[in-house]
Amino acid sequence: MPSATFTTQRVVSLARHVRRSSLHRNSVWLMLSIVIASCLGYAYWVAAARLFPSAQVGLATGLVSLMTVTATVANFGVATALVQRLPVRDNIDDWSTTLSGSVIGGAVLGVSSGAVVLVLVPVLSHRLAVVQRDPVLALLFIVGTACCIVSMVLDFAFIAERNSRSTAIRGGIFGLIKIPLLIVPVFVLSGGRSTTVIFASWVLAYAASCVIALTVMMPKLRPGFSIRRRGAFAELRTNVRLLTGNYFTTLGTTLPLYILPVIVVTRLSATANAYFYITWMVGGAFFMISSAIGSALYAEGSNDPAKIGSIARSSVRFTALLLTPAMLIVFATGKWILEIFGSAYSQNGTHLLWVLTLASIPDAITNLYVAVLRVRGRLRAAGCLTMGMAIFTMVAAWIVAPSLKLVGIGVIWLLGQVLGSIWVAWDMGALARILRWATARRKPHHDAPFVTTPLAYDHHDADTRETASVL
Repeated sequence: MPSATFTTQRVVSLARHVRRSSLHRNSVWLMLSIVIASCLGYAYWVAAARLFPSAQVGLATGLVSLMTVTATVANFGVATALVQRLPVRDNIDDWSTTLSGSVIGGAVLGVSSGAVVLVLVPVLSHRLAVVQRDPVLALLFIVGTACCIVSMVLDFAFIAERNSRSTAIRGGIFGLIKIPLLIVPVFVLSGGRSTTVIFASWVLAYAASCVIALTVMMPKLRPGFSIRRRGAFAELRTNVRLLTGNYFTTLGTTLPLYILPVIVVTRLSATANAYFYITWMVGGAFFMISSAIGSALYAEGSNDPAKIGSIARSSVRFTALLLTPAMLIVFATGKWILEIFGSAYSQNGTHLLWVLTLASIPDAITNLYVAVLRVRGRLRAAGCLTMGMAIFTMVAAWIVAPSLKLVGIGVIWLLGQVLGSIWVAWDMGALARILRWATARRKPHHDAPFVTTPLAYDHHDADTRETASVL
């Protein structure tokens, strides 16, 4: 009984701390948003796996991945830059103009990039060229790419305002709407068991969630908000450097997530991609922990850059607290989790799931350090780190896929994250050496009076020390 009472007290104390700390509160909401999306996604793909042939599922997941990676490449940082821009926009007019610029710019970029990819898709993957030959799929692809970018913009706007609960709500709306859009056509339409039905359920759900977020949720978050065309594009032009730095950082982080399924469907088969995509989705539950905490760290640090060191250390502890038990659970039960989708998914994906689970450790290191680099304004370093890992992972996966199959692609992902973590360790060591050099240079000579500016010295020293010891 005393032990049970002690455990209950610890849980209550932790819950109170999470409610008081905006970092932990928003981290939890971001994780809940991904948990909600994952649970609804599991239900969605279980239904798809049971109702549709595996080849149709594999082709649809390839199109979803292509659409998402197109949106990721085309967004030019208009979403992630909001985390740094919105906190400094004090009045509602400036705030609305900044957000409107990202929403309108994102929609334009989505439509234009979707059209370009439709022309190029036979070069990218002959199996996915079906989207070019089918007018309905082509229209859905263009609209879906635009809606995908706008949804990214809205989610990062909620994160910037440290109101991640709204991100969870928008994601939940998306996940709930797409399930009936998948199931109903199977029973009411002739030929309802098609790739078009699966793909259309994604696009229409994206569109509905964006409309609800813009017309209902955003005005509640910021009373007086409305889409404002005047000054929107001027706002984007004045922040080219910020957009570019965040663009390459985000691009490097997200490209492999969506390119790898395209590589699998191209280099192996649509059926193999069904097994890979479902396993990748399950393994992504680990990556979401450090990703969510990293996003909250980025938002907190942007609102109060002076405290980035203490915020980052708290983020590391929180990540370890959540990641460790989750990894142990999946190592023990991963095979049965995949059995939910069917025995073929378990047979082909269990070993891959174990590799992805192990990769969540170096992935957490790089995710948190990238957030720190963003807050510090070291966007070039953050972009080089994430793009370097992405290029290595995609090129190596393309090479090994035919011979090493699905597990080999998982090992490549793990190796890419390990190499990124090694760079983080080197970068932190370099900062520590700079600190020691700077301290030695500032030591007063015995034969001369000590003259310095205490406030400036203390600020620089503390700032450098916190950066060097952040992980």
